Amino acid sequence: MKAPVQTIRFTWCGLPVSVDYCPDYCEAYKDAQRQALYHIEIRSDEGRPLPMSETGYRSAFVASSVIEEWGGVEAYVRGWLDLDYCCPREREEPEQFSLF
Repeated sequence: MKAPVQTIRFTWCGLPVSVDYCPDYCEAYKDAQRQALYHIEIRSDEGRPLPMSETGYRSAFVASSVIEEWGGVEAYVRGWLDLDYCCPREREEPEQFSLF
């Protein structure tokens, strides 16, 4: 049985963000990997785009060991937001070079 969903809210770069997460989403994963699987849903409260999502919503499944390394769900999500915000070039389409 899945653990209950928990919610945290914080402001990132002036944008209100809500994070719903289930810290033990899948028993089969836990049995196979010997660690819990987090399901994380990130939303901008105003529906504005986020660095990792043009729609303002992103869902991810993350191993509990990764969440623990980051120091918790909020730290993980903030790190993800910061990384994608600071490195937007990686998301852009590659430049087409001229052959002439």
